[in-house]
Amino acid sequence: MWIESHQNLGTHKKLIRLCSLLKFDRFRAVGLLHYLWWWALDNAPDGDLSGMTGEEIAQAIGFRGDGALLMRALINSGWVDFDGEYQGGDLCKAQLHDWYEYAGKLLDRRNANREKVARYRNRHVTVTDTVTTPLGNGATVPNLTVPLPPTPTTSAAAPKNVDVKDGDIFRAYESAFGMMLTPTISESLQDMEQEYGRRWVVDALKETVESGARTLKYTRSILDRWKTQGRNGRSRDKPKDEIPYFRRLKEDLPK
Repeated sequence: MWIESHQNLGTHKKLIRLCSLLKFDRFRAVGLLHYLWWWALDNAPDGDLSGMTGEEIAQAIGFRGDGALLMRALINSGWVDFDGEYQGGDLCKAQLHDWYEYAGKLLDRRNANREKVARYRNRHVTVTDTVTTPLGNGATVPNLTVPLPPTPTTSAAAPKNVDVKDGDIFRAYESAFGMMLTPTISESLQDMEQEYGRRWVVDALKETVESGARTLKYTRSILDRWKTQGRNGRSRDKPKDEIPYFRRLKEDLPK
């Protein structure tokens, strides 16, 4: 997961003030802020620090010192919004400054990915019916009129045939690796698709499994190699709609 980090952060007046208040050099202060933001992505995604104390924030981001001092420095330098002077205890109504402006796009994308994965799973969920047994108690059993989805497996015998007739990289992943899709994996696949194109990602997933590997890190290494060294002796295996118009027109003429 990532968050925006601007090149002018190291010379920003708010950072200089934070350095002065904590007696830090700017390299340490930049690292401190990033640890705070990274922690917030998973633990305070809306930027609201209410319910936490300064000591707890300090412990969470690895600050070895007085938590109240840390929070006063963050507040007085403008990195945290807080009404009044913080003296310790609960950070009531404390908010990371301009949090949505910098992390909002990421959070919106993460939520959209969760919804997309949920919709994908709902399309492939097992349909169940409730039937009454001879004893009169209800029992939920699979509806045998609806095909059951394949059982995910992580063994060496996982399926290697990548069925992507509709170009769905999520289905390609599950078919190749035999594992359930998660929001994190969904986001990684979309990042690779945006950088390398859908066809390359699908082919790289297939090559990953054929090589005996089962990780997206290995898949990305294949894509990086194709990008730098070329694929099958070509710098890029472009789909037809990326070929220049006149060349495509010539190829489509009757022979």
